[in-house]
Amino acid sequence: MLLAHGIGGRQDLPIPFSAALIGAILALLVSFVALGALWTEPRLGGDLRRPRPLASLVQGMVSARAWPWFWRVAGLVAAAYFCVGLLFGPDRVENPTAGVFYVLFWVGLVPLSLLFGPVWPALNPLRTLHLLACRGLGRDPGTGLRPLPEGLGYWPAAAGLLAFVWLELVAPERATLPVIGAWLAVYVVFMLGGAVLFGSRWFDHADAFEVYSTLVGRLAPVVRGPDGVVTWRNSLDGMAGLRPVPGLTVLVVVLLGSTMYDSLSNAPIWVRFVQESSVPAPVMGDGGPAHRHRAGPRGVPWRDLAGRPVGRGGAGDDGGRARPRGGSRSPSGTWSPTTTRSCSWKASGPSPCSPTRWAPVPTGWAPRGGPSRRSVPPPPGSPCSR
Repeated sequence: MLLAHGIGGRQDLPIPFSAALIGAILALLVSFVALGALWTEPRLGGDLRRPRPLASLVQGMVSARAWPWFWRVAGLVAAAYFCVGLLFGPDRVENPTAGVFYVLFWVGLVPLSLLFGPVWPALNPLRTLHLLACRGLGRDPGTGLRPLPEGLGYWPAAAGLLAFVWLELVAPERATLPVIGAWLAVYVVFMLGGAVLFGSRWFDHADAFEVYSTLVGRLAPVVRGPDGVVTWRNSLDGMAGLRPVPGLTVLVVVLLGSTMYDSLSNAPIWVRFVQESSVPAPVMGDGGPAHRHRAGPRGVPWRDLAGRPVGRGGAGDDGGRARPRGGSRSPSGTWSPTTTRSCSWKASGPSPCSPTRWAPVPTGWAPRGGPSRRSVPPPPGSPCSR
């Protein structure tokens, strides 16, 4: 089912698209009506009323003093590997830096947090560097030069998340090393500067990836209680225990709004509006599907069946002109079941001649992002078989 969700389009449905659309709407309405009629009182308390501890072996591992340092070192090693490609690697398609950033990190953060809880606070290399610096200076990492402002909430994290989705979806040349490096440099200065000023609690409120991982991690089936015991739980209990915090609503709106923008930016009316508008490209993007092919999934270049980069002088490069209604778009969410951005793919569908139409099978890791794809010839009689 996951593979079908990842590579399918509306052209592959065995029923008319109108019937599929009506069925989806009815299923949504029936599910909400049934939920409202059958679930009339709260059943999720957000606490562990009947704890079910994990095995003693697991308890011993997570309680060991070396456990948090193992993940801190792992985060530092991964960050060092990433920085080697970012700072010293060539700015070519063979460099995997963009793929690591936009796919392995951003997309992979969701399933890891869903399975194991908030993983990024344990792996965050910036938090580890701040901790090591405080240890070396003999300072308490939780204490900064000034106390954390009251009512700060998640406002800095919401701003950081907005900056990231702008980089991911809007920024010109977002798959190039200088653009990624400049964005990360500003982000590192912002995070470490805030940690020096306000202490390590700054990461809890301002690091967009930590807050995102923590929010998604509330749906994890395991949780470590205040007593340090790791137990099983109903995944929805964690979300039910979420309390209102300043900026939390804006954070969620940014997440959902970026998904909506990713879907809207493929619509012909939006592409036409952007290309005819005098607003600079860094504000609203630069032209939808044509540019998406240059950037590929989440800013990663893709290649056509001949192996030529699409949108960089290779096949499919239309010089930034708008494609017809059936034109293909970036399959940024189509082969990853962890993102909801595939809804726009379902609505628009791939072009009959797009590389994702006849070469949809991931066969391994391709440098600079995206799965490598097996060259599958189009069926006889298709517009691509020439």
